[in-house]
Amino acid sequence: MPVAQRWWTSSATMHAYSSVVVHLNWVCIFLGFHSFGLYIHNDTLGRSSDMFSDQAIVLSPVFAGWIQAQLVEPCIEVQASMWSITYMLSRSMSQH
Repeated sequence: MPVAQRWWTSSATMHAYSSVVVHLNWVCIFLGFHSFGLYIHNDTLGRSSDMFSDQAIVLSPVFAGWIQAQLVEPCIEVQASMWSITYMLSRSMSQH
């Protein structure tokens, strides 16, 4: 192989190297986020009786429990307090 052709081949390879590395980086990021998304999806929506066998290590849906504790229960407390305020206001208005 002539020297000029070897130089061109190695130059083209090195020129494409950065592009290949950048694209592989984006592929890894893409796959990582989707794997994490599937994990969270299964953690929040999966039933533990279907996901694990009797011989498996018991795993509890920690993330789903945290979401329910942060989002669902405070809403119930707010609704209950609003009902009590509405009830008290309606009683005070009816007495006048």
